[in-house]
Amino acid sequence: MECACTVGVDFNEDHVKLNIITTPFARRVEICNECDRDIHVGEDYRKEIFEHHGRSIHRTCEDCLSVREVFFSDGWYYGHICELMNNFISECDGDLSIRCIRELTKTARDRVLDEVERIYERSYE
Repeated sequence: MECACTVGVDFNEDHVKLNIITTPFARRVEICNECDRDIHVGEDYRKEIFEHHGRSIHRTCEDCLSVREVFFSDGWYYGHICELMNNFISECDGDLSIRCIRELTKTARDRVLDEVERIYERSYE
């Protein structure tokens, strides 16, 4: 059974071919391609090398990765997790499963709950 907290993503026919997926720790400061925050030296992150109109490398911090793994079981577009998640929270009026929220890292959970709070505040204005 699919969770009601799965973000639906419409895909076109243009598919990505993954070549390598690794979960290294940063040896130098990297940038998360989802939230644009620094991935600091020694921090774990997901590195995916793929082919899509040429070879590309995508880096995802642990926080964005937890959002992706919990809420994007049907797929995602690289670089759009934060935007799609915020849209999803807005579309469902902030009504997310507590079970799903608990699966997130603390930082990701705080970001999601901040967005839920913004939705609630807007509805009471």
